[in-house]
Amino acid sequence: MSSSWRPVPLREGVYYGGKIYFADGSKKSLGGGEAEIALAIDAVAGGGQALVFTNSRSSTVRIAKAIAQAVAAHPARLINPAEAQSLANEVINASTSKIIGRELADLIARGVAFHNAGLELEVRRLVEEGFRRGVIKVVVSTTTLAAGVNLPARRVVIADYERFDPVLGREEIPVLEYRQMAGRAGRPGMDPYGEAVIVARSRGEVDYLMERYLRGRVEDVKSHILSRLILDLMS
Repeated sequence: MSSSWRPVPLREGVYYGGKIYFADGSKKSLGGGEAEIALAIDAVAGGGQALVFTNSRSSTVRIAKAIAQAVAAHPARLINPAEAQSLANEVINASTSKIIGRELADLIARGVAFHNAGLELEVRRLVEEGFRRGVIKVVVSTTTLAAGVNLPARRVVIADYERFDPVLGREEIPVLEYRQMAGRAGRPGMDPYGEAVIVARSRGEVDYLMERYLRGRVEDVKSHILSRLILDLMS
C-alpha cells in the first residue's frame, strides 16, 4: 500500500529561459539571469526559502556567492542583518579553518550559505539550524548530501541532473534521488505549497526532464555504497 499524501502540496516544474514550466501545464515567468539566482531570489522575495542542489563542492561555493550578491543588491530587505551577522560570528568561532570559516561567514551575513562535505560537523549544524530559524534564506548543497539534509524549503532547485561518478563516469542522477530532493519542498505550517524545480540548459531538455523526472518511475533500489563514499570525498 502506498500514499501520495503530503502535509504541503507539491508543484514540480522545469526551468528554462526565465520561465518555470510546471507539470500541470501552467507557467511562471521570473525574468532572465542565471537560473539558480533567479529561482532562489524569487522564492525569498516571496517570503520563502530556497534549497539549491548542485553536483560539486566548488559549485556550491560559486553559486552561493552569486546568490548572496543578488540578495545584497535586491531593493527589498530580504534578511535580518543583525541576526545574520550574529550567526556569521558563530561560524567563524566554530570553524578551525579560518579561510573556509570567513568565506562562509561572509555569505551568511548576507543570508546565504553553502553546505558540503568540506565543512566541519559543527559548522554544518550551525548552517542547518540557521536555515531552520529563517536567518539563512538560501542554502546551496551538493546532491550527494541530499539524503542527509533534512531542511524543508519553499522551493527546491536541482541545478544539475548530471554528475561524475568515479566508477561509472558521467551519469544522470536517478529518479529516486530527484524524489528525495523534491521531497524537501514545502515547510509544514509555514508554506501554502512547495516547489521542486529542475534546471534545463536547453529548450530541448525541458520535455525530456519532464518525462524523465517529474513523470518518471522510481528505479529499483541498488547499492552503490562504495562509489557514493568516494564521491562524497571528491565532491
